[in-house]
Amino acid sequence: MSNPLPPQAFLCEYFEHLKDGRLIYKLRPRCHFATERGYNVAKHHVGKEAGTEIHKGYRNITVIRFGVKQLFLAHRIIWTMHHGEIPANAEIDHKDTNPANNRIDNLRIASSSNNHHNQSISSANTSGVKGVSWYKSKKRWIAELQTNGVKQRIGAYKTIEEATVAIQEARLRLHGEFANHGTGC
Repeated sequence: MSNPLPPQAFLCEYFEHLKDGRLIYKLRPRCHFATERGYNVAKHHVGKEAGTEIHKGYRNITVIRFGVKQLFLAHRIIWTMHHGEIPANAEIDHKDTNPANNRIDNLRIASSSNNHHNQSISSANTSGVKGVSWYKSKKRWIAELQTNGVKQRIGAYKTIEEATVAIQEARLRLHGEFANHGTGC
């Protein structure tokens, strides 16, 4: 579970969210700082991009509030700045699966299950089709997916084309707007 984010108004005083998705430090009010020195140090960050890339495009950002430093993911800060508090047990999903794309129109509220539905194809996949694998003993292409943490077998097919059509239809039916066929779309 992540730290609770500071209030929307505080974050809007701290950062500016640019249309390209970046967060930029603002000149914050003096009341944000316990000391004059802290206020003066923060002035040197004004106009600079906030945070550090941690992996695969995700950005960690340190926020200091009441003298306490806390780390938050940039996309969670951005969502809160635009929409207010994130509901309990909710995640913020990148629609295009690119964690470096923090434009507000690319972010949406998701359950953990929905967020997993919107993942790209696994690097361990050998068929080239998300949710489809070859079962040597059956000499069939097996189409499977997960919904709400439960694996579901869609069927066994003679051709990869049949399995592809079946898995994509099932994914659209079961995952709705979070359906991701692993093709970059």
